[in-house]
Amino acid sequence: MCGIGGIYNCTGAKTPITPTMTLWSDLSARGRHAAGMAVATKKGVSVIKAPQSSQALSISKRDLIPKTGVRSILLHTRYATKGDIEANGNNHPINEHDIVMTHNGVLYNDDEVFDTLNVHRFNQVDSEAINAALRYGGTSFVADEIKGSMSIAWIDVHKIDTVNLFTNGGNPLVIARTEGGNIVWASGLDYIEDAGFKVESHFHAVPFKVYTLSPSGTIESEYVSDQRRVADTGN
Repeated sequence: MCGIGGIYNCTGAKTPITPTMTLWSDLSARGRHAAGMAVATKKGVSVIKAPQSSQALSISKRDLIPKTGVRSILLHTRYATKGDIEANGNNHPINEHDIVMTHNGVLYNDDEVFDTLNVHRFNQVDSEAINAALRYGGTSFVADEIKGSMSIAWIDVHKIDTVNLFTNGGNPLVIARTEGGNIVWASGLDYIEDAGFKVESHFHAVPFKVYTLSPSGTIESEYVSDQRRVADTGN
């Protein structure tokens, strides 16, 4: 079990650093082996991660978040299953294959995915197969060919203004709109509310849909598979 979360700044307002760091810290309940975050600005995507809990990193790395100019922040807390946490490439966000991605879940055929795509593997962690599949196979390949559980958030480094969210129903994923107009997601609504975000509306992500968050503030969605599944609404 891992934890994912994040914020998409649609409004261009100041970065909500305190609730974002509180969300990251609280997600440590879902994994304390390692943690990381990705911060996207006009200059690119910066990835910060370490084999420490998000409770510790949310304090020590807080000042690295710009007060303005942030488009999105991806958060992760890791309960390690495959890949040594001391090899930091195994920790999330996984930033390989021009994709920056956070994953909650466990994969069972990651070796097969790399073989099928004929793609070089950089790290031990199973989650890297998602990065490779997104880059070289596409979202339908991810939905239909990767076996296991996954709720994911990712940024394509060539489209840093956009964040994508997806679940195959094996893990909870809640997407919320704040009263200020921004978008927040996490592995449960309670994490979002307890962090101090004022939620105007929310929904559980529908499995096998990709949700795309864009600067206009819209949340576009489309099915990328013929599969259907009921959303996981648990924590």
